[in-house]
Amino acid sequence: METTENKIEVTYQEAWISILRPSVEFTLNGVKLEATGTYFNDGGIDDIEVRSADDHWVYFTDIDEEYKVGKRLLEEMDLNIHLTF
Repeated sequence: METTENKIEVTYQEAWISILRPSVEFTLNGVKLEATGTYFNDGGIDDIEVRSADDHWVYFTDIDEEYKVGKRLLEEMDLNIHLTF
């Protein structure tokens, strides 16, 4: 930045994120799993995917226990603690 004789005063700055991608790794009945979703600022999580951590081609649907547990873990995650940049 070029130095000038003018006095510059910043009165306000803000940065915000409207979408986050929370993820959680967990073990259920000895099987390693991963759950990811899309968090929107309105407080909801959408586009949830739960899959095997060892074989990313194995996905679970909303009727599976693995999906239900992964969804609950994503919804209960404290984003203020786990947010990384």
